Amino acid sequence: NDSKDLNGTVRGATTYVYLNDAGTGTVTVCIVNTYAAEVTKVEDGTITLSDADLEFDVEGYDEEDVVLFTKSTNDGVNYSVESILGVAERVEGEATTVRVEDRVVVGDTTYRYSYRFNDEKGDMLGLENVDQTVAFYLDKQGNIIMIDDAVESNDFAYVYSIGMLNQYGDQVYGAKL
Repeated sequence: NDSKDLNGTVRGATTYVYLNDAGTGTVTVCIVNTYAAEVTKVEDGTITLSDADLEFDVEGYDEEDVVLFTKSTNDGVNYSVESILGVAERVEGEATTVRVEDRVVVGDTTYRYSYRFNDEKGDMLGLENVDQTVAFYLDKQGNIIMIDDAVESNDFAYVYSIGMLNQYGDQVYGAKL
């Protein structure tokens, strides 16, 4: 009944419980966290991740892919990649509801943030994102693990007039915005 080993069970983590000996009833608890990072370099069967330039020998990924992975450490400082879980699923759509640092509703689906949310590409979505097109990546459990830039752009210009800018010599055309 000692639950201190379960303190690391958080949204986005996978918890494995192994029965050590049926006679004593002792168990081993293993908590595996999922992280997200962008592939920054691919060279000779090795990818480099944006998370502290971690490297892992694997093929089938391209630069700018966002991948899900697990990592481990023996000292709490130096990490190594244990496994690449695959390319993260990307979701893009209009955010109809945003609860700051908690959840986002796109379409008919509610997405919550992973405990291991990576803010490398942007902070969690805020109230200013309601009724805006948003994009983010999901972990394997369907939690938001990283924000991405939405393809839609709100940058636009009104063209007031067009015509020739130079009356003398070369013909140069332009636009007044």
